[in-house]
Amino acid sequence: MFAGLIRCADCGHTLIKKSSHNANNPEKRYTYYRCSSYNKCRGACTAHTIRHEKLYNTVLACIQKMVEIAVDADEVISEMKRNRTESYSVDLRARLSHQEQELEKVTRRMADLYPDYKDGILNADQYKLNKQQYERQQKQLQASIESIKDSIEHIDSPNQTNAFIEHFKQHGNIDTLTRPLLIELVDHITVSEKGEIEITFNFADAFQTAKELTEKKQDVFKTAKDLAQKTIPA
Repeated sequence: MFAGLIRCADCGHTLIKKSSHNANNPEKRYTYYRCSSYNKCRGACTAHTIRHEKLYNTVLACIQKMVEIAVDADEVISEMKRNRTESYSVDLRARLSHQEQELEKVTRRMADLYPDYKDGILNADQYKLNKQQYERQQKQLQASIESIKDSIEHIDSPNQTNAFIEHFKQHGNIDTLTRPLLIELVDHITVSEKGEIEITFNFADAFQTAKELTEKKQDVFKTAKDLAQKTIPA
């Protein structure tokens, strides 16, 4: 299961799997791992021995914690996406309402031009100049309104993905380690002379981003909620 994944913290060589009889119970055997360099030449390194049971349980517990972080971070990102989309929609609809009101004003002014011209309030040049100006404003507003409507119809949340989250969250409720699981999630494991374990997971940079998100989860949710409830002026 751990072949090729466990390394000696000092010499960097892989640890190899060994088995031995239990001193207190000769019929019972136990499995452990030892530095391959030490196994070949005792003076080349030290044993760096670790029991399979300890290694297995430690790695399993760490992966379970990583899955928990991935699920929490995914929840945070989903909330950010949803609320950012909602706030963007509120902003667009406010702008659309403003532009439609402006278009109504311009349309009413255009409608008043001819009666003013007939009543002598405006001369021919003034009528023509104002009519051209209102027509230009009308076209600009209509184009802006169509653009905003199109944006509303195609609102989509930001395409934010995280490799760590995508790979770890699918392993929820994990209670057993398998070789494919380790190959997917673990880059390597080092064992010190004292038997201390250090696990280096794949997607380290993405993990750091996810971890920071979970640590700031409450702030993120509050900020996202505030954004969703805020109407940005046109």
